[in-house]
Amino acid sequence: MENFGGYARIARSIYNVPPASNPTRPQGVSGGGATLPFADEKVLITDLQKYGDLSLFNFNAGVTSLRALTRPAVMRTFVCVQNISTSAVYVNFGGDASVGSGFLLGAAASAGTQGGAIFFDAWVPQGELYVIAASANSQIIVGFCDKAP
Repeated sequence: MENFGGYARIARSIYNVPPASNPTRPQGVSGGGATLPFADEKVLITDLQKYGDLSLFNFNAGVTSLRALTRPAVMRTFVCVQNISTSAVYVNFGGDASVGSGFLLGAAASAGTQGGAIFFDAWVPQGELYVIAASANSQIIVGFCDKAP
């Protein structure tokens, strides 16, 4: 298999024979006798679900669990939550967050500086995002990307 700027050129037939006896066989492809429909067809190998526009917003979290994101209507491909307050923040998906449970985002050293952050880009939770802080008026930044319909 050759790579051509994001595309792969794949040989027409894949035979169930050892790679040494079939020099046109793509590397890393096991047998099975499968035949591709067209010789030298270009196949897009880029995952288009990984692209989209990033939406950012910030808000003040408090000592009561707050729903920051709803379940997306389409596939969510990226989520980032960052704590920029001097208070610890907890994050949960699919249900209320509570102090002492969920993902802990550590406090910033001083207000407005970077504290703990959590990124989801390979495996992205699709549920609602809930946030709670150990003290009132804790500033949180959320970034997310939902696949275009």
